[in-house]
Amino acid sequence: MLRNASLSGRVSVGVNVAEHDESNIDIDLYEQEEEVECWEFEGQHPALIHVEKFLNESAHTRWLVEGMLAHNSLAMVFGPPGAGKSFFSIDLSLQVASSNAGDKFHGKSINACECVLYVTAEGRDGVRDRVDGWMDYNKVEAKESRFFIWDTEGAPLDLLDADCVGEFIKVVDCRYPWSLVVIDTLARCFGSGDENSTRDMSTAVASLEKIRAATRACVLVVHHTGKGDANSARGSNAIKAAINTEIKVRPSDSGFQVSCTKQKDAEPFTSFRLDIRPHSFVTEAHGLRREISTAIATRHAGEPEKNSPRGRVTENRRAVLQVITALSEESPGKRILLSVADFNGRLSNVKPGIAKGSASAALKWAVEENILLRPNDAQIEIGPSFEPLK
Repeated sequence: MLRNASLSGRVSVGVNVAEHDESNIDIDLYEQEEEVECWEFEGQHPALIHVEKFLNESAHTRWLVEGMLAHNSLAMVFGPPGAGKSFFSIDLSLQVASSNAGDKFHGKSINACECVLYVTAEGRDGVRDRVDGWMDYNKVEAKESRFFIWDTEGAPLDLLDADCVGEFIKVVDCRYPWSLVVIDTLARCFGSGDENSTRDMSTAVASLEKIRAATRACVLVVHHTGKGDANSARGSNAIKAAINTEIKVRPSDSGFQVSCTKQKDAEPFTSFRLDIRPHSFVTEAHGLRREISTAIATRHAGEPEKNSPRGRVTENRRAVLQVITALSEESPGKRILLSVADFNGRLSNVKPGIAKGSASAALKWAVEENILLRPNDAQIEIGPSFEPLK
């Protein structure tokens, strides 16, 4: 049983610990201490929290979008140019800003329906047309939406400039209850910094954390892939280490596929596809009538993609699946992390004589399909899209 601080108990009965040998102190002194009813005191610093209160406050993840994005967290969506990153981010933002609790975002419940702030640091006019098109297609009145834009043409956001970030927080803090803050894109809010520099990226991450702490929202960063590498975000890994959720967007036949490549405190969500659908409509503003042609993201309908993993499994790819299936059976329910060299050795055992280039191509296919993940250049682990061979 926990007791009150033993030092105060000794002093309260007049025992000077310094003047007494420990062996001469009556053990009953400790029994005279009262059980603690409250571990808080007047003037206690808010950062000092007793474990009981901490567990009560943090009993489970508070999801913004169930199983996808957590409230009060950092997240990143990345993909190559033109893959659909902004389509995904705008669709997500407007759905959250225009929904009621329990509504769905492509099958996932939206639980925190408050205001959304979208930092348009890239393609401002294109964002306007896409937002207008989304609202027209979904029959949402702009005045009813909780969607806000931060126009960087009027006030740029530089994540490497402490004064700039401080002013941004000063404006948005406490004005509205925020559910989601989207920064599109990281590169356009990186000032003169070097994305490959761990120091610069760590400074940007610290700024993102300040924004998250001030808004208590999910802060979602839109980022690009590295040159020649469609499976990882560009620049220093400092940002990947800091975020709770990482989402990969890659092109598909009629739109793009959305996959989870990191989910810190839960299982990665199941990959899904969105189609990019052309949408034309007429709008009137300031007495001017204008026809707009844009596009929106909608949930993919129809048969599975023709070139899905199960639809185009070659002999070499099947060998990769055999290796992964064997690994999953060796350690069921556990995270499996191994070196690329070890994996290639296992692949050679399953398919003796496989050429190095063929093995690399099959491994790349598995990573692109999210069957395998590459947390770094030297290691791989089983991804959320893997299904054991029957």
